[in-house]
Amino acid sequence: MISRGNYHWKQRFRKASLYVRHRDWSGLRREIKQFLVWKGLIPADIPNVPFALKPLQKEALNEMNRFEAFLAFEGMVFGSEFPIPAYDPYLIRYGEYQFALEMLSLQPGEVLLDMGSGANIFVLFLAYLGIQAIAVDLDPQVEETLQQRRNRVEQVLGSKLNVRFLAEDALHLTLEDASVDEVIAISSIEHMFSAQGPGDVLAIEAIARVLKPGGVAVITLPTGKSFCESPCGDERFGGPYRLYTPPAIRERILSHPELKLLRLAYLVHQTPDPRYDPLFFHRFWTTLLTPEERKKWAWANAILANVFNPIVPAEEGEQQLESVNTALICLKKLREASA
Repeated sequence: MISRGNYHWKQRFRKASLYVRHRDWSGLRREIKQFLVWKGLIPADIPNVPFALKPLQKEALNEMNRFEAFLAFEGMVFGSEFPIPAYDPYLIRYGEYQFALEMLSLQPGEVLLDMGSGANIFVLFLAYLGIQAIAVDLDPQVEETLQQRRNRVEQVLGSKLNVRFLAEDALHLTLEDASVDEVIAISSIEHMFSAQGPGDVLAIEAIARVLKPGGVAVITLPTGKSFCESPCGDERFGGPYRLYTPPAIRERILSHPELKLLRLAYLVHQTPDPRYDPLFFHRFWTTLLTPEERKKWAWANAILANVFNPIVPAEEGEQQLESVNTALICLKKLREASA
């Protein structure tokens, strides 16, 4: 099904695609600005984009969906720095975060584990919503950057965040059994390897152990045409990684007896114009633009991601695997971990 935003963009894309092909940034900027005005994300009378956002107030959160609130949070706290586009050139993270926000309950006081957190701002937003966050990363240097960003959030928004950082191996968590309400592992499990066995399988076992019965885990993973496992990295990616196929996901991620699949979806590259193949925009964005040129569009990355790399149901994604890039998984713990 084509969302209202995607349908609106499709009507504009015939003109916008000409701007893209001729590298006419001012023309494309006008088209994107009109789309953002239509969506209500920027005022119609703004003289020039950079992006502008409405002030974020806690009482206003009930009037926004969570993803809109997250975008407002990013803009209010970090302004023109745009930390997510800085490390996400492929328009993936916003879709992953949107999926997580749709699936997590995030009730105030709940304990959430961010497995392989890095210094991302997403866990800080979740803490801003009132959850108790535990950020786990193997790299102890992550803590300093995360603390700096936490201080900035608290200073800008005037709200203390309950965030605890643990520098430890996510496959050997020191957390007690059944001690957390929710878990997120955003593009992290594919990098986990161990001498004790398949790192991704061990990560799922760790999640099942620390989740409370009824607790939910959101996991995102990169996909490929075939299952790929590279413990030391290669020319494609400098560090250890895996790429997953649907059978590999079922075998390695969805087979734990204590975890039930609640939802499986995918991020899929699309170009909403029938004259172009689905990967047209992706190729333009990743190969024809330089990093410096992509930075010019950081203010609109969340919109571009929604249009050109949207979330689709599992059945739809598995019918177009050549365009799928990320698996979005939500699991629920059914019972106590076995002794």
